[in-house]
Amino acid sequence: MPNSYPREKMLLFVLLPSLTLFSQIGPGIPDESRSPMSIRMNAASKCSVTISGSAWVGRQTIKGGTMEVRDLSGAGIAAVSGVLRFQFSNGRYQDQNWRHNTVGFPAANIKIAPEEMQFTPGLSSPTKIEGIVTGVYFANGEVCGETGQSVKDRFTRTMNDVRKDAEEVSNIAAALPAKLFYEAVRDGVLPVGPYSRSSVAATNSLLHTKLIGPDGKLIGEYKEWIKHWQDSLKPAKPARPTR
Repeated sequence: MPNSYPREKMLLFVLLPSLTLFSQIGPGIPDESRSPMSIRMNAASKCSVTISGSAWVGRQTIKGGTMEVRDLSGAGIAAVSGVLRFQFSNGRYQDQNWRHNTVGFPAANIKIAPEEMQFTPGLSSPTKIEGIVTGVYFANGEVCGETGQSVKDRFTRTMNDVRKDAEEVSNIAAALPAKLFYEAVRDGVLPVGPYSRSSVAATNSLLHTKLIGPDGKLIGEYKEWIKHWQDSLKPAKPARPTR
């Protein structure tokens, strides 16, 4: 297991990114020709991260591409939020909000797929895309940006749900033989529905990625991995006061 960060900075074990991007999305976006346009970091950003990448843009829509958020602080990113700003020749712009939670080892490098989006009426053929970070919660506990505290608060709430996920997964792994547990991991261990925790889909993705090996089989040490994951999700004990 990586040991680049002390336990109090690791925060928790690996959970696949939990991403939410917000945009004006209808029942579908028009099909049109698109080409990649570079995403440039907004020069006014004060947080110790950079943004790069590209989005596939057409006259009326965006569909495809990858935005990369890289940590420059050395602490690692626990959670981050921001906007992609599409600027047009008439001086107007349209923002697409994005956010990312990494519940686990601090992320030095995050890749996010921009959401599909149709530009609002009167806007077409953007001339520039800016990547803007509005808030970061770093793995050393520091926050940055106008939404930094809310990013941290959301991360903390997510953690409570993930601990419940881990407890359920541990119980299921203990109750099922390996063959049936493999089938559960393959199909999604925890049920996803309107009343399920918001973390469940990401937890299922994590388990599928970590517990099913490259050969398509359940890894032999899956119970040990689950225990390690569950233990790492426990809140850090407060330091004893010095005398």
